[in-house]
Amino acid sequence: MPKTNLDVIIVAAGSSSRMGLDLPKPFIKIANKPILWYSIQQFLKVKTIGKIVVVVGKEQIFNAEQMVAEYFPDNEQLSILAGGETRQHSVINGLHFLNAKSSPQIVAIHDAARPFMKISLIKQLLDNAQKYGGAAPGIRVVDTIKVVDSHNLIKEHLIRNQLIAIQTPQVFKFHPLYSAFVQNKQELKNFTDDTELFTFAGHHVKIISGDQELFKITFREDLVQAEKIAEKFQ
Repeated sequence: MPKTNLDVIIVAAGSSSRMGLDLPKPFIKIANKPILWYSIQQFLKVKTIGKIVVVVGKEQIFNAEQMVAEYFPDNEQLSILAGGETRQHSVINGLHFLNAKSSPQIVAIHDAARPFMKISLIKQLLDNAQKYGGAAPGIRVVDTIKVVDSHNLIKEHLIRNQLIAIQTPQVFKFHPLYSAFVQNKQELKNFTDDTELFTFAGHHVKIISGDQELFKITFREDLVQAEKIAEKFQ
């Protein structure tokens, strides 16, 4: 069976407002490398990797181009693209770009704020996306979760052993995902991630075991944990 190329969209338009820092999160350095560097570096290690599209805020295009020029000079697989007003609009910008350039079979959507992604996980996701249509990593929830109303009164008691905290990358067959985005473009702001849109369109997503180290860098204290993990990915 021929190997299937994997194209990638890395969403890197996040700010660092919750960290109290002026530098946008993707360009904050951990172990002397920008957070964005780690995701790009890991995907480039995948033998079947195709194009990698990094989607950033319009005001950060220059910074992203400078970072790519410094750390990945003359790499023709990498492209920088301006994002949209929401994460989902940024994703569809990336999908439009890939559809015009390569129309891939499989695409991964990944958040740059989750830099510590293992190659073995990417391969598992690729295999499961080919089989089921979509695949994503997830971690079992250990806390008891409640749904509350606007007054913080409990409305619903969720069943903990049915709950999964979803991570990225999320990997999909390209054309069903692209069609789902195009057909539901008016509702994009209502979807919190790509698995939600994909299942809304009637497709399946297989959840595989995620990785505690693949956490989302959100607060300043997360940088301390990230520094400890970063050495494994240099």
